Amino acid sequence: MWSLSSTRTTGLTVTATTARSPGSPWEALSRSKIGLNHLELFSYVGGFSAAIRPAEFEKTYAGLTANPQTANQKLHLLWLGCGTDDGLFGASDSFSKFLDTAKIKHTFQSSPGAHTWIVWRRYLDDFAPLLFESEPRK
Repeated sequence: MWSLSSTRTTGLTVTATTARSPGSPWEALSRSKIGLNHLELFSYVGGFSAAIRPAEFEKTYAGLTANPQTANQKLHLLWLGCGTDDGLFGASDSFSKFLDTAKIKHTFQSSPGAHTWIVWRRYLDDFAPLLFESEPRK
């Protein structure tokens, strides 16, 4: 499981960062709650196979979804990935649909694979370069 949240300042990447590997999916849950509820601090958020709870989306991310236009301006990148054979795939897919409904811009990538390093390595390879783009994703 990988999760990374960071802010970006002019000419510098990563003013505040949380990145761990390996870690439990529950750690990713905590980091996503912190990152997505504190967009004044974190503007780049990524989660791979994060343990998120569909029953709590509206409550947990109420601040994020209250004003989607403002959230999308502050959030330069929200990237999620989960293997289709991962036990957490259903929750990740539900979270992506929740974000779609709330009109929060994000990327959700699924691919064949389970809760394994090879899946996360692919996602890291896709996600990491996005942190260094000169312009935030629109």
